[in-house]
Amino acid sequence: LKAEAKRAAVARHRFGAASRFLDWCMDEGHVRLNVCAQVGRAKRPKPPAARNRFLTPAQIAGLWKAAEGMEYAVHRDFARFLLVVPCRRNEAARMEWSHLDLAGAAWAQPDKLTKNGDPHRIHLPDLALAILRDRHEVAGKPKSGLVFPAPKSGKPLATFSAINAELDGLAGMKDWAWHDLRRSFATALGEAGFAEAVADAVLNHRQAATRGGVLGVYQKAERWGERKAAMEAWAERLAAAIKGAPEPSNVVPLRAAAG
Repeated sequence: LKAEAKRAAVARHRFGAASRFLDWCMDEGHVRLNVCAQVGRAKRPKPPAARNRFLTPAQIAGLWKAAEGMEYAVHRDFARFLLVVPCRRNEAARMEWSHLDLAGAAWAQPDKLTKNGDPHRIHLPDLALAILRDRHEVAGKPKSGLVFPAPKSGKPLATFSAINAELDGLAGMKDWAWHDLRRSFATALGEAGFAEAVADAVLNHRQAATRGGVLGVYQKAERWGERKAAMEAWAERLAAAIKGAPEPSNVVPLRAAAG
């Protein structure tokens, strides 16, 4: 099923790329029509089925522990950071020290880093801060540069599938993707009693149902206090699972937390 979904995604991506290229050719006067546009919708490559996989805190804890055995420390730290912080993999790969306020426990993502082009701020719980502080110390406490540079080239990490595969082998897990971790975060928050709008705010989902349409136009509250509480609740669950302790069950936010 995973291979079929991958083939469907590749076919749709290539069809879209060809159509955009032919649109450009028409604009430049190189061709008279976009032949892709002449293909009926029923015959165009179909999008792959939406993924619905999410991982439990116990499964994520298994990945966390397995990461200790990874060949490169930067891969270990990158993987563990993604297990804790529900950002996109490209955002973490291009994160720089200048974006971080370690003392204030915050990551300020510039607009050029995010998928939707909006600047975004993420609270960093202790589980994530420990990773970053250790890396900062080992690197000589730099003020700029990549946090997770590739071990050989020094450029932003790009071998996401290879890192995933190495972690798979160490943990004995299969059929999960980095993006599933964002879904895992949102699912755990929902079960803990947090509003969907808070999860959407943490995930920087501008077009989500809770932040789109008329509501998105008029509702500009940052909800930073609730977002901090959400990240702390998530990290507490992961930390408990890593230690083998029962999950916290007393986090049911009824009102916005203090900023």
